[in-house]
Amino acid sequence: MPEIDESEIDEAALVNILDTEYANQLITQAESNNDAHWIASHPDEYLEDGTIVRYKMLRLAAKEPEAIPFVRDWPTKYCADEPDYNEDHTDEASNGVPRLYQWDKRWGYTEYSSTTFALTGCAPTAMAMVYQARTGDTSKSPYDMGVYAMENGYATQFDGTDGSLFTYGAAGLGLTGTIIGNDGASLTSALANGQLVVVNVGPGDFTDSGHYFVATGLAPDGSVMINDPFSAVRSEQTWDANTIASQTKVMYAIA
Repeated sequence: MPEIDESEIDEAALVNILDTEYANQLITQAESNNDAHWIASHPDEYLEDGTIVRYKMLRLAAKEPEAIPFVRDWPTKYCADEPDYNEDHTDEASNGVPRLYQWDKRWGYTEYSSTTFALTGCAPTAMAMVYQARTGDTSKSPYDMGVYAMENGYATQFDGTDGSLFTYGAAGLGLTGTIIGNDGASLTSALANGQLVVVNVGPGDFTDSGHYFVATGLAPDGSVMINDPFSAVRSEQTWDANTIASQTKVMYAIA
């Protein structure tokens, strides 16, 4: 085990920044992870884009163990002008769909929609997963899809990505994106027919505000498999279709 950073963690300050639940999660991670300890003991290093971004970056480290190395390096690597495809990585797949994360070190330090791609890049990351699965072309990364969204007017300045990326934008990439019913039956029907479904959810199990993820198929018990570009933890779970639908704004079936 690497030597633990001996910098003092100000637990009261972390609680003030994160609230008790997330602060305790980060402190627990810090007990056995040197990167997490550094993050917990240097919260003000994450103020580059303000207190909201600091909160979200520290919470990411608290909730997503796989993201801790990314968060540790964020203060020195954000804002990168270009992606770094030389970073070590392993792209796993779920039901034939590559599982990519917006906080991947290869592109998460770049800027998108006015702040770090790691926080705002869910839509281009979802599009990259769908595109790679549908075409077999792995050359278009989440970063590339972010550039595509910005160049074609799908990226918004402070609010992520407009859903037209998955209809008009999909067409520009040689795919077909169709809005389907906003209910569990429509979701399971599309998945049963071999389509991938990009789900735009509001506050609930997946986000405090808005978020895109990819429903990749159905598990043997009928639950929904997902690739969540922000959460390795949620991606390892299957989800009830009606639970997803109850939090959904729009669903896009992609063929």
